[in-house]
Amino acid sequence: MRLIGPPVALNLPRDCGSRFLSTLSTALFIPRLIAAAPCRMQDKCSCAEDKEAQDCRSWPTAVRRARGWLFMILHAEKDRTRIDHRWTIPSILVLALLVFFGLVTVVIELTTRHGEINGCRVVGLRKEWRNLSRVEQLDYISAVKCMQTLPANGVVDTNHVRTRYDDFQSAHINLTDETHTVASHTLCVLTENDNATQGQFLPWHRYFLGTFESTLRSECAYQGSIPYWDWSLDADQLDSIAKSPVFDPVYGFGGKSRRVSRLNHGMTYISGNGLHIPGYSGPFNNWTNLAGWVEGTGGGCITTGPFVSYNLSVGPGTKPTNHCLTRNFNDAFIWALSSAQVANTTKQPNFERFRIELEGQPITSTMKLHDGGHFAVGGEMLDTYSSPADPIFWLHHANLDRIWWKWQNIDLPTRLLDVSGRSRVNPPFVNITLAYPLKMWSLAPTIPIWRVMDVRSSPLCYDYV
Repeated sequence: MRLIGPPVALNLPRDCGSRFLSTLSTALFIPRLIAAAPCRMQDKCSCAEDKEAQDCRSWPTAVRRARGWLFMILHAEKDRTRIDHRWTIPSILVLALLVFFGLVTVVIELTTRHGEINGCRVVGLRKEWRNLSRVEQLDYISAVKCMQTLPANGVVDTNHVRTRYDDFQSAHINLTDETHTVASHTLCVLTENDNATQGQFLPWHRYFLGTFESTLRSECAYQGSIPYWDWSLDADQLDSIAKSPVFDPVYGFGGKSRRVSRLNHGMTYISGNGLHIPGYSGPFNNWTNLAGWVEGTGGGCITTGPFVSYNLSVGPGTKPTNHCLTRNFNDAFIWALSSAQVANTTKQPNFERFRIELEGQPITSTMKLHDGGHFAVGGEMLDTYSSPADPIFWLHHANLDRIWWKWQNIDLPTRLLDVSGRSRVNPPFVNITLAYPLKMWSLAPTIPIWRVMDVRSSPLCYDYV
């Protein structure tokens, strides 16, 4: 960044430069309005609910775009392998001007965007399942069942999907290798001291859930937000996950299933994840057969709850098969979901350590929050690829997202834009940045990671209570 005449170089110490960046970041986020996410750089807007009410080429939008690029420039400074710690006076002046215009546009946005805050007309509140009223619980279940009856849009996977719900499950299957650390595909030796897991795991799922939430509203007339399941309440107080109110047969997701053994490809899996499905080659086969693992209490088709008659056509794994919804409750893993484990996760000093502590195996030697929830429920939830088949998936990942947002808010100016990690486990890969694209297939537009770093801003527009 050059102006007329030679710039005067400021050789700031690393910690001084970090303080400078932190100050700028703090200035940007003093008002929550400053975190407003800009529109995608196209002629048509996609970030406002009322697209006709917003002009993408307006002055406030232009400034928001500039502010977005500023966020990425500032965050890129943290990558010490790519940027020289030499700040020039012209560079600082330009950055200061961008910050100034970002602050000035707060008033403009308030008066020109019909009361929107951070690009959001309404900020939805995500509540813990047991804090919903009976009516709210039934409304959410009804909306999910609506998604399971609407026809697919025919774009994600025209060969196998039948319903709108299948669209989301198929998108998850097709994007798993790009967004998850899949044990069976891992060629590198993973340890807790490297960053071999995909850094976009949490941002991608935040966008995935946000897209599902908006689809519930736009296509199934749902008025609420995705609830979350705080499993630490159950892990601390109950001796069995089956007793959690979230699995109530009427005001919950059901849960009871027949206990069966699975025989597949000549191998018996002690976890009993469900009835035998011909051709099944799910990615967790080598995990559920590990020595010393305690057998679950179910494994077959669920026999209670609102989804007892739901017939799946996508999964297990990447296979298209018609099968029932299975679960295999396993209390041997609920220790990984306790409040003590949550506290240990949120005390991590940076995103790198936080995401590793939250995600767990295969990069860690012990179970953590993410895999603990999947393994405790079992059945469809044990499948890396097709786990959204079980509607409890959304509540589990909403709680993980809530914990991430809680961690961010401990030091928001520093952590709001903190991301790291590889784009893929195995080479070739890149280190992700705020500009890294989050793909959603036909479900939603591809957007950069920085667009989902603040849940209170468009396109997400929610908060947790």
